[in-house]
Amino acid sequence: MGDRMRPTNLASEIARGLIRTGRATRSERIGDLLKLDRVNGGSYWLDFLGAELKQGPTLLDAEPLQDSFRLAMALAGRGPRPAVPETRSEPTPMFHRSGRDVVFER
Repeated sequence: MGDRMRPTNLASEIARGLIRTGRATRSERIGDLLKLDRVNGGSYWLDFLGAELKQGPTLLDAEPLQDSFRLAMALAGRGPRPAVPETRSEPTPMFHRSGRDVVFER
């Protein structure tokens, strides 16, 4: 059993994306494929590399989906991005106040 192939990170992200967006309800492993039940009937068929996503009632009848859809589901499956702190420094002021006077700096 240790020799069995596992889905890549990309394939896992695509499967999670299909479920997160409400397009699929559950997944199961069939050989070296993931079969996800579509909400509107039928199934999604995803290879373990994440390179091909098909839709249809059976694998033999399934039609490939566009790469843009597959990649969009991978993005949705990655979840929220971590917040990146602002890295720009504050601009250096060109002048400062000294009492009532304004002093310009070079």
